Amino acid sequence: MAIALGAALAALGALLLGEYPFTGVMPYISGALFALVVAEVIVSVSRRSSRLTAVAAAVCTAGGLAWGVWISVGEGKAPIPIGGWVAVVVGAAVALIRGGIRAGGRPGPSSQPVA
Repeated sequence: MAIALGAALAALGALLLGEYPFTGVMPYISGALFALVVAEVIVSVSRRSSRLTAVAAAVCTAGGLAWGVWISVGEGKAPIPIGGWVAVVVGAAVALIRGGIRAGGRPGPSSQPVA
């Protein structure tokens, strides 16, 4: 349920972000904020953070951002700017961290199920 909700949110976000160009600081800000929102929804609904939630958040985030970038360049009619790729990479990295992967590849302290 949590992953499906995160995927739906990422799809909605892609449609919204697709209206804006990925230039300047936009890729960094949108990638990080998009990832935080998607990962937070997945972690909150699943009530835990783990490697699974981290990977799911990263995949949903990267997919949503990539779709948004594709929309922003005219649905493939123009080349994808470097900023678009930056947004996808930043988003995936932030989602991995927020979703449960911490430094050293260990799950975070909230990886234990809630009693």
